Amino acid sequence: MPDPTLALYFENNAGQIWEHPDGYAFVCYHANKRQPGELERLIMRTGALLLTRGWQRVLGDQRLMKPQSEEEKAWILEQWYGGKVARPTHILAALVLAKDVFTRLATQQIISSSDRGYLYESFTDLERACARLLMWPA
Repeated sequence: MPDPTLALYFENNAGQIWEHPDGYAFVCYHANKRQPGELERLIMRTGALLLTRGWQRVLGDQRLMKPQSEEEKAWILEQWYGGKVARPTHILAALVLAKDVFTRLATQQIISSSDRGYLYESFTDLERACARLLMWPA
């Protein structure tokens, strides 16, 4: 669990979104098996938080995440990267890679398919990802 001083913004079976006082969304993906639509709702709520707060930065912790389904990957590409989900035009994301190789491959496939308004860097540990995220302008 993240620092107890963080405010929980949203949670479902796919993960949790925390509001970090340094001005970014901290998304922690769960190891749970997801039901259809749960990952999409988590992503949509991330976009809503960023817009509400005027933020552009996201710290994503995928270490425990299960691989994305073909439907989830298609939705992310069409809706999130396609600009159909309400979110800031430009997003800066530091992503802690999943332990599961299939999740890492699925994430890389999604990211390499579209970079529309998204600056993305991947990391193997949370501390390095957080430090890099804080170097980007708020």
